[in-house]
Amino acid sequence: MFMDFFLSRPSRHPPRRLREPSLARLALPPISIPAPRPEGCPMSPREMADWAYEHYLGGALSWEDYQLALPSDLHRDYNATIGALTGETAKLDRRRDMLADWQTRIAFARAHHHWDAATLRRAERILTLLRRRAGLYLPDES
Repeated sequence: MFMDFFLSRPSRHPPRRLREPSLARLALPPISIPAPRPEGCPMSPREMADWAYEHYLGGALSWEDYQLALPSDLHRDYNATIGALTGETAKLDRRRDMLADWQTRIAFARAHHHWDAATLRRAERILTLLRRRAGLYLPDES
């Protein structure tokens, strides 16, 4: 009985064709492009440091890019230096628009020739990644 299965001849009838489903049922929904966030890219300095570290590990940022992307709020002497000048202490968990912060930093650096060309390229690379996170770049613009 078991061997009958292996020794039996194939049937002469062609296999029955199954009815094919309509293409409309198989079509995938169109790819939706995420809408840009009106608030930009809200992150706390700690979240920005984590974000930069993930991009460094993923290869999107070099070591120099990663060092530049770290917020100055995380430095241990922030309250004694920058905080003393501005009158504010470091607020490591306060969310702010990092995209606007980086745009302001780059505009200042260009206006006052603050950075060399290599540092400016690094800053623009960080700004590009922040824009992608905020949904301001279409996938084919990369």
